[in-house]
Amino acid sequence: KVAIKKCQTVFNDLADGKRILREIKLLTFLNHENILHIKDLIPPSRKDFEDIYFVSALMDTDLNVVIRSKQRLTEEHNAY
Repeated sequence: KVAIKKCQTVFNDLADGKRILREIKLLTFLNHENILHIKDLIPPSRKDFEDIYFVSALMDTDLNVVIRSKQRLTEEHNAY
């Protein structure tokens, strides 16, 4: 199973474009079991594209959900 992340209008704001490029570079370069890895970038269908799609492994949850959860974190959560 995979997840597809869509980054919309990446060229409208220079800071956003740089952030997205940095994210893509880091996630394709880093190879560790505890860091999400980009499996593929979906090539644009036309030359004047605005959106970028990248494919990664499907995770059960995301960090935002974990942080906002009322569940107390245990030592097992802090192990990595």
